Amino acid sequence: MNLKMLIRRRSLRDGLSAREISRQLGVSRITVARLKQDAETEPRYPKRASKPPKKLEPFLEYLENCVRNEVNRGKKNRRSIEGLFEDLKELGYDGCYGSVYKSVRQLRDIRKANTNRAFIPLAFEPGEAYQFDWAEEHLARCPAQRCAIPRHAAPLEGAADATPRS
Repeated sequence: MNLKMLIRRRSLRDGLSAREISRQLGVSRITVARLKQDAETEPRYPKRASKPPKKLEPFLEYLENCVRNEVNRGKKNRRSIEGLFEDLKELGYDGCYGSVYKSVRQLRDIRKANTNRAFIPLAFEPGEAYQFDWAEEHLARCPAQRCAIPRHAAPLEGAADATPRS
């Protein structure tokens, strides 16, 4: 059990003096007095501001640009942190993977915190809207040209029994 909880319980519930509590628990009376008066339930330590490792500092601008550019790519086309680490090694970075991982995660978290994404629900009356799935097909004769073809068309929920508008 937590020392502070023991001290507070013996003081408030059992009504023991600070001297008696210090004898029972084997701590000084000053510690007992301090923990009895403290309003917090647990001691809190200030968070240390993490600084990027010195070996990584020359490459931070490159990492920031990479993280900024990765946001515009699709999920499947984004580079992993391992890929960024390999790129840094090619540029002359000789540090460890862990420091690159921490820095990229921090940059991504900052980026996520700064972007506000909103979900806007769409509502349609029955028969008012259709949903299409599109595909890009390569033509056999000329592979450089692409043609967009609807592969599947279905009315949205409740639209199957609606009459078409004229």
